[in-house]
Amino acid sequence: DPSVIAVEDLLRVFFTLHDPTTKDRQGNDIGTQYRSIVLFHSGAQKDAVEAVMAQVAAEQWWPAPLVTQVQPYDAANYFAAEG
Repeated sequence: DPSVIAVEDLLRVFFTLHDPTTKDRQGNDIGTQYRSIVLFHSGAQKDAVEAVMAQVAAEQWWPAPLVTQVQPYDAANYFAAEG
């Protein structure tokens, strides 16, 4: 809800809580399910992602380049969890 927290603030947290510089890996876990990815719903969200990624890179939050994928959200690619 953007009236509670800005997408840019969420993204800054996202880029500090995991290593966005390792392709298909988080720690000892390896595979495409461990990739760093942001799915956007609008052009404004995509712009925000790209701006925050540029900030993270420019300020060198990480010692290596970001490998985070930025893709549009497509509901056809996802399924409801069992439950």
